Amino acid sequence: MSPEELQSRYVAEIEKRGVDDKYIDGVEERELMQIAIQHGFSTDRARTFLADVCRERGYVIEAVVVQQIREKLLAKARRNRAIRQSAFESVVREASNLVGCTTRTEGDVRKLVMTTMDDSGIARIKKWWGGDWYSRMKRDLGLA
Repeated sequence: MSPEELQSRYVAEIEKRGVDDKYIDGVEERELMQIAIQHGFSTDRARTFLADVCRERGYVIEAVVVQQIREKLLAKARRNRAIRQSAFESVVREASNLVGCTTRTEGDVRKLVMTTMDDSGIARIKKWWGGDWYSRMKRDLGLA
């Protein structure tokens, strides 16, 4: 197979996964990387090509969104790596803008921010005069 045929086949695989919701989640990204590697792409070339095609088509890659969420959370966290609910809500708004062209709901974005926060080791300010916002939100999102 020629390099052009490989690229067009890879583009078709990307479009098949991204055309319905304009979003490439972690599972789809892994599948696409495996397909690319099986067809002789290097990991770096496959990742670059995936990013280029998604940018051209207006698709959002979840890994890119998660990285930006992580950076925003760390920037808003206090010295003790704790985050207030207001800072959390600000990150949710910013992340919603990042995935705006997709079919992701606000609840999906909240779950993504919450799991990124947990995975990043960012603490939360548990108790304040209004209660434990973090536990309540996790329960409401079905993550608890």
